[in-house]
Amino acid sequence: MSLVIKRYYLLLKVFMKNCIIRDLEFRMNFVTNLLTDFVFNILKIFFIELIFLNTPEVAGFNKYQMIFIFGTSFIILSVYMTFVFFNHIRIPMAIQNGEFDFALVKPMSTVFLLSFRYFNIAGIGSGLFGIYLVGLSFYKLNMQFDILSVVLYLVLLISGFLVYYSLSLILYTFSFWTVKTGNFINVMVDMGEIMKYPVGLFPKSVQLILSFIVPLFMVASYPSAIFLGKLPTSFTIINLLVSLVFLSISISFIRYASKCYSSAGG
Repeated sequence: MSLVIKRYYLLLKVFMKNCIIRDLEFRMNFVTNLLTDFVFNILKIFFIELIFLNTPEVAGFNKYQMIFIFGTSFIILSVYMTFVFFNHIRIPMAIQNGEFDFALVKPMSTVFLLSFRYFNIAGIGSGLFGIYLVGLSFYKLNMQFDILSVVLYLVLLISGFLVYYSLSLILYTFSFWTVKTGNFINVMVDMGEIMKYPVGLFPKSVQLILSFIVPLFMVASYPSAIFLGKLPTSFTIINLLVSLVFLSISISFIRYASKCYSSAGG
């Protein structure tokens, strides 16, 4: 097992190195992407400031608790955009032009190759801003900072990322049967926006759907609520279980789809 992990770690390092070298050849494009993300994120925080000019709480969350949720979602989305997004959006094209054939014969996990082949260094900007927002919230809310708190938060971040990754993989796996996939990106963007808000803002029926059927609230809303004391710490187990179940479903789904694949030539 350790040898397998080491092998994939080394592969990931090679993929990252090649992509970073490529991205740094176009430095202005890199800087522009960073600035664009920064401006959009600042506007989202400005939106929160406007809301809390007129009310002390929204769905039981004060301003800095809401900023904590946004910061958490920025971190998770940053990891997704850096490591996964530019891989998953290539899946439909790979299926249509036959590149998926090469992924199947590579001496490595097809799921790993389809998810981590390309690395987007510009995606780290949102993550750094998210870390700043989480740190600011820690300070303003006088939250306890210790090793256990850090471990709990990291576990919640990992479970949230696994849920979002799994939903993305499931969505793009439908490319095996769908020709028009342009709206998939819009779906992922919309899901990324929904997960930034407290669960209490939504009707009970929507809460149920987005908690267990399409578990977007398990990405950032519930993890933040757990860490902020709005939900019991034991709910972390449920969050982890949901993330592992959906990870298993997503991998099984794309493996099934691969068996149905007959190459671009039919």
